[in-house]
Amino acid sequence: MANRLERLDYAFDLLGATVLTSAASSIRFDFPTSYELLFLDGFLNCTASNQPRIRLNNDSAGNYDHQVVTSNSTTVDAVYSTGDTGFKFTDDSIAASGLAVIHATFCKPLTTKGAHMVGSMSFFGDYATDALSTAMVGGLWRNTSDSMSRMDLIVSSGNLAAGSAAQLYGVR
Repeated sequence: MANRLERLDYAFDLLGATVLTSAASSIRFDFPTSYELLFLDGFLNCTASNQPRIRLNNDSAGNYDHQVVTSNSTTVDAVYSTGDTGFKFTDDSIAASGLAVIHATFCKPLTTKGAHMVGSMSFFGDYATDALSTAMVGGLWRNTSDSMSRMDLIVSSGNLAAGSAAQLYGVR
């Protein structure tokens, strides 16, 4: 039997692309469970100070564990969270006047039932204060009974503002 890397065809399929024309509570992508790797890119503006998150399969239970390393002009901070209700892009909030640029990669577990892995890198800018922040995240989705078939890009409060955009690619 071929190993996992030999099975991946590395053809990137566009699974969805969205540009919000008005404020919305989320950007949602639905896709077949046959994808081994997922790649998310986007940029977000928010209507209120927020923490952007990813939720898989609309799972709002405490099945997300992640390590977040955040830096700004004065500090570097690391926080490990378990039992969260979604993957955070940062432990900081982005201001309503801010912009977040996000890149995230998701990988299916090697076994039939195991935690899904995620890694992301983000850049946040606050236009009102000229403050910049970067974040790196590594985490696990510990829902071992579902295969990924849906991804929601959400915020902790308020909405994603018009002009926010995201695209999702997959590799079988």
